[in-house]
Amino acid sequence: MYRSERDKFAKGQALVEFAFLAIFLVVLLAGVADFGRAYFIFLEMRDAAQEGASYGSFEPNDFAGIEARVRDTMKEPVDLSDPAIVLVTPELTKPPFACAGFQPGSLEANAIRVTVYFEMPLAVPFLGAIINSQALPLVATVEDAILRPPCP
Repeated sequence: MYRSERDKFAKGQALVEFAFLAIFLVVLLAGVADFGRAYFIFLEMRDAAQEGASYGSFEPNDFAGIEARVRDTMKEPVDLSDPAIVLVTPELTKPPFACAGFQPGSLEANAIRVTVYFEMPLAVPFLGAIINSQALPLVATVEDAILRPPCP
């Protein structure tokens, strides 16, 4: 059946090589899937932050309204309405806000920044050992010019 003693061990060698390669390929594919999911969530977070910044450009002192606008924007794949898992931070970039020298639409003079922070849990447990964490921190920040002054 075997031509030589060496051919008999060739099948076992191929099986061991495949086992090592299969582990590497599974880790690689799982990492690509998790990072693809993270990128999709980041894009959704950025869009939600942009929605809050757009609202804040017209109502710059309504921080509760800005946060509510961000949280109401996205329900899938992450529910932003849960304050325990998502942090939303609206802030004026040049406080205190001066009504006298208001320049509408100028990012240098007055702008609002909205930051959304979320720690995405990894779906594949052994990837956490590679990056030393079971969660991937995602931060989306959007800065928008204030278009309407909050002054009367």
